[in-house]
Amino acid sequence: MLSKLEFATALVYCPRGISEKAKLSKTVCGHLKNGNVKVTSQVCDLMLNHNYPQLTNFINGNVAIVPMPRSAPLSIGALWPSKIIADELVNKGLGGAVFPILNRTTAVPKSSLQTSAKARPTCKIHFDSFTVTPTIIPYDTIVLVDDVLTLGRTSMAAAQKIKDAYPDYNVKVFTIMRTRGFEDNNILLKPENGTMYYNNSNGKVQLPD
Repeated sequence: MLSKLEFATALVYCPRGISEKAKLSKTVCGHLKNGNVKVTSQVCDLMLNHNYPQLTNFINGNVAIVPMPRSAPLSIGALWPSKIIADELVNKGLGGAVFPILNRTTAVPKSSLQTSAKARPTCKIHFDSFTVTPTIIPYDTIVLVDDVLTLGRTSMAAAQKIKDAYPDYNVKVFTIMRTRGFEDNNILLKPENGTMYYNNSNGKVQLPD
């Protein structure tokens, strides 16, 4: 597994919060996961209009955008929220082009339905469930895009799978929201970037606070 991975997020998701912004974060998250194009477009407009410096190295016209697969193999015509996000980013000039090359070939337990971090799929389980459909990508950087970042296991495993297929490329992750389950600071908009690290001894991902 990669030892480290750069990531960026734009909004805070506070599923246990009770403040006004926490409640709004749950509504926005629901719309993103349900593939609401209007809300996704509004979030992308927000990032485009403010040109947040924390995000510019992750979403710009010079990167390839790869949508994160769902937890199970996609059937024809199935909803693919991260693909909708990827398409909107490119439509707004926040990505060069969309390359849906990362596939989920075997289903994994859906993370949002698990009651504890221990019950969620490990990096290895995610990694083994992915395949890559190779294609020509005329960019130097590949950015994996998803709706929510929580523990980083999906991101780390997906990045490693992409890196295996494209070893000479810079691979990063961008998600619209980052889960902050135990804090409620009444904040929704919080553009930030950082580095997550993989602990090879216990198989866990360490995210910055």
